[in-house]
Parts: sequence; C-alpha cells; structure tokens
Amino acid sequence: MRAPLPHHPHPCPRRRHRERVPLGALVSFALLTATAGFALLGTGSAAAAQEAVRDGSFLQPLADNWTCDGDVRRLEHGVEGRPGGYDFAGCSQQVAVRPYTSYDLTADVSGADAFVGVTGNEVESTYLWADGAERTRLHTVVRTSGTTRTLTVYFHGWYGQGPYQVQRVSLYDSSTGLPACPDMTGAPPSSPRSGPPTPSAALATATGSATVLTTPPVSPSTSASSPGPTCLVPPSAPPSAPPSAPPSASVSPPAPRPTET
Repeated sequence: MRAPLPHHPHPCPRRRHRERVPLGALVSFALLTATAGFALLGTGSAAAAQEAVRDGSFLQPLADNWTCDGDVRRLEHGVEGRPGGYDFAGCSQQVAVRPYTSYDLTADVSGADAFVGVTGNEVESTYLWADGAERTRLHTVVRTSGTTRTLTVYFHGWYGQGPYQVQRVSLYDSSTGLPACPDMTGAPPSSPRSGPPTPSAALATATGSATVLTTPPVSPSTSASSPGPTCLVPPSAPPSAPPSAPPSASVSPPAPRPTET
C-alpha cells in the first residue's frame, strides 16, 4: 500500500499578483522625464553660449586660447604685458558670435595705456583704453550684423610705455538681460601720454565707458571658463580721444622710428 499523503491543514499561499500600472501613466512619466532632461541640457547650452571669449579670466596657458606677440605673461590673477620700443605686447582671440545680436564687451585693466577692443566683418571696430595704477573696468556694447559670424577680441599696451595688466576680458550676449551695476559712475579715463609713434592702421572712434573700481580684484574661480559679467555698467560719456590713433587689432604693427636721444 502506498503511504497516505500528508494532510495540510492550511492551503498553500497563492502568489500575489503585481499591481498593474496603467500604460498611460508610464508614458506620461517617460515624457516628463525626457522633457526635464532636455530642458536642463538646453539651459546649460544657452549659458555656455552667452560668453563668447574662451578663458577670459586667464586660468589656462595663454597659448591654449590666445594668440600673443611680445612680452605677455600670466600672473596670479590675469596677465601682464610689457610693451617695447617696437611692439605693444598684446594678445587676440577669434570668437564665434550670432548675427543681429548685441554683446557687452567688458574688461578689468590696470597699468599704463591698456587697450581692449573688437574687430570683425561688417561691425564697427571698437576699442577702449585706460591709464592708471588703479583697477579700471571698461565697457561698451558691440552689435553684430546679419553676416557676422566671428569677431576678434584683443588687448595690448602702447609702444615704449610701462607694463599693463588685464584681469578679465568678456564678450557677453546682452540678450540675457543682466541688471545694471549700482555702484558704477562711468567716469572716463584720462588721456594717454603724448609722444608714442603712430602706427599705420587706425581704428574707429572709441565708445563706451571706463570705471575705476575701488574694491580689490576678486580671486578667479577654479573653473577654466569665464562666467561673464554679473551686471552691466551704465552708459556714460565716451572717453576723450587719444592724441593719435591707437594700434590696430593686429599684434604685429610695423616698427616705428626710434626716438632720437
């Protein structure tokens, strides 16, 4: 005889069925997640595109982003140029821009006769300058035309003058709507010293403003990208024209005649 089967007083527990999630809810969640991801990507791309200058705070080696000529070297905060009798020690960078767009050109400079400017296709060539030991903020607006795709941003000193320093250079998309700087007076700089030779090329009349900053320079961040300005300098009267035309955007001008002693 076969042994009797064991008797189970309680029936075996049944498997619990997983609760079914409606298909529409899953699709809605997937679409919401994808939309949020694209929104974050779009925000990051727009923020990166607002600043046109690469390494405007000079945190990387100059040769990585700038084309320089003459005695230009990095400092702890920015760069310093030492013009000679036959050069004006400057750097330039070609940047990508959008057509029909306004850009704010700003720079923090100090020292003797520091020039910052922009040139490009169908864009009015613009330069700013300051002269003095105090740190000065330069600002102007550059408007691109319908065919403008690139601009050249540059900075340099003046023949045979003392060293100059540039702490930051920025070409920022004005369409982001930055607030105005409340503590900026827009006082123009004094005229450069007379006497330097006149280069063969000249730029358009300077427009913009220069403001002497009473606060010490801010230490740059550890990031190699320039964050752009946090506020815009209010417009003011343009600085008085220098006694002779400033050097062009090219950092290799023809050699002037030496000064007779």
